[in-house]
Amino acid sequence: MQAALALLGEHPGLLVLDLRQVTFCDSSGIASLLRIERAARRTDSRLQLRNVHGLVRQVLDLGGVSDFLGVPDEPPPRQGLAPPPTP
Repeated sequence: MQAALALLGEHPGLLVLDLRQVTFCDSSGIASLLRIERAARRTDSRLQLRNVHGLVRQVLDLGGVSDFLGVPDEPPPRQGLAPPPTP
């Protein structure tokens, strides 16, 4: 969180957080994301979350903050190649 807030201090306009490798999120994680989003608005920047999936997506949805944080509808990451179609 501190790194994100430090970047916002530079007024980037857009701060993108890639959550691809995040596998857990609880109320503390939600609070951190909300603090970052609030700090972004104060610096006339925008927070964009990418690759939000699995449990993290579920927690943000259940917490009612997905829409507020602008979590995009994205397909889950692929875990390898799909099997070939059967004839």
